[in-house]
Amino acid sequence: MVLKPGEKLVVLKPTVVKKLEEYYKSGTIKAPDFTNFVNELLLMNVEKDAFLRKYAPKLAKVAYEDNILFIKDFELDRTVEIYLRDHHLYCNLDNSKDCVHIHYALALPEVGRLQIRRPSKSDTEAD
Repeated sequence: MVLKPGEKLVVLKPTVVKKLEEYYKSGTIKAPDFTNFVNELLLMNVEKDAFLRKYAPKLAKVAYEDNILFIKDFELDRTVEIYLRDHHLYCNLDNSKDCVHIHYALALPEVGRLQIRRPSKSDTEAD
């Protein structure tokens, strides 16, 4: 493969390629081919990170452990725990399901690892 000036060849793990191909085939992100799809996905991630730095400059992801996201709030000098509670993200600092910490967490890829699921019909009937 001949690379054009400024291009780089990147090696992806087979498990990553498989997930990327599944996502590409879903059509969520429109691209003429797989290469353009991967480039667009990477660029969107960089732009999202830049947006978060502007939107919430006083917040930063500290860690992800045991289904809890830890977010540092530098303005309050506190570490916030974001976790699942009753099928919703919950902020322990604000005792809320809707605060700046939750909004920030929703933009992080780690939130997908919290195994959020829609409540089943039996869950909603128990309420």
